[in-house]
Amino acid sequence: MDRYNLEMAMGFIESHLDAAARELEMQPPESAAALIRAIPLTHGQRLITQMLPVYAGRIVAKLETEVAAPMLAAGNSNQVASILRHLPSPERSAILKLMPDHLAMKCRRILQHPENSVGAWMNADALVLPENITASDALHRVADARDLGDGNAIPLVSESQQLIGYVSVRDLLRARSETVIIRLRRELEPVVISSKMSLHNIERHPGWQHHDNLIVVNQRGQVEGLLRHASLRKGLHLATLGASTRNIDNQIADGLGQVYLHTLVSIFSLISGDSTARQAASQPYRSAGS
Repeated sequence: MDRYNLEMAMGFIESHLDAAARELEMQPPESAAALIRAIPLTHGQRLITQMLPVYAGRIVAKLETEVAAPMLAAGNSNQVASILRHLPSPERSAILKLMPDHLAMKCRRILQHPENSVGAWMNADALVLPENITASDALHRVADARDLGDGNAIPLVSESQQLIGYVSVRDLLRARSETVIIRLRRELEPVVISSKMSLHNIERHPGWQHHDNLIVVNQRGQVEGLLRHASLRKGLHLATLGASTRNIDNQIADGLGQVYLHTLVSIFSLISGDSTARQAASQPYRSAGS
């Protein structure tokens, strides 16, 4: 595969990521893995995390551990765990060992839960605040948080990590900087669910009427994460989704889209020993036509 066709395929991935992911799902895992090896890491990361977890898992299983680990590490813990769930245990463990410790720990926490449970779909990256810090320190943590979750209901925990209530960003902003945030605690409304519950059982939970996120706790009442309503809908959807219903988006069925698509499909013929593709992928990338 020459460099021009490789650049065309990468241009298609950049412009039509979802369509490229759908096409990748329909290819043999070996061919899809060959494509992942041939394109830049950032393109592979976007493709893998855009795919349905069951298909992404089949492709990751065909990749070398040293290739799979940095590719998955770009995702959040929920994305990564949902893909790893579809790998055999030995391969899963090998990949987790090469991931950053904080990400691997959160993935293991999610993976211990059954596939259709709340714990399997919770966001383990969400911010949790200890009760004994000041409003000023809490706001610094809010600013630094990778995922704030629900700014109206940030879980507040005791020294033993027990959920004791929640605080809101609005209350933190209104408070004096030296105020200890336990004084800003709001009592728990029906926003708490168990990580062991099934997604179907909490579909009609009353907390969804006022919140986009519910706080997930374990059997000891300790916070494990948050469940987004969007994650609930996605989990329920994937549970009933048949692979036969997956089709490439009709919106790309125009002339230029078909040219890109033809090139993308042709690149799946790459094999891991294709030195031309490896050489092209190793060169600095520039967009097609530049």
